[in-house]
Amino acid sequence: MSYPSGEYRIFARSDDRGRPTPSPWELKEYFSTFGEVLDIYKPPSAVDVAYVTFGSGEEIQLALMEPKPTVGGIVLFLQQAQPRGSGGPGGGAAARPTTMLGGGIANPASLGLTPGPLAGG
Repeated sequence: MSYPSGEYRIFARSDDRGRPTPSPWELKEYFSTFGEVLDIYKPPSAVDVAYVTFGSGEEIQLALMEPKPTVGGIVLFLQQAQPRGSGGPGGGAAARPTTMLGGGIANPASLGLTPGPLAGG
């Protein structure tokens, strides 16, 4: 299944659930063999998940030819991510901070987010 331009992302999960995915550098090294890696996002709340964004659907198809590669000594399960906001596997929120190699996650306040009330308080 293919998705619109701008949604050329792969959803990667450690085959051993709960085990952290490889580092962004290891992911980039592996996935760069299939094309230009535009972004790598590792959600802070899901250490066993990573998203890799490519520039084209052809690059994704090449990367998905091996659905369970070993990267950095960790077996990964790969599938094409659904468009952001779709709610399915790899669909996630419509807008979220991105961690790129050498970068950091944006300050929540800079995204217009404010902390909610504490549970029980």
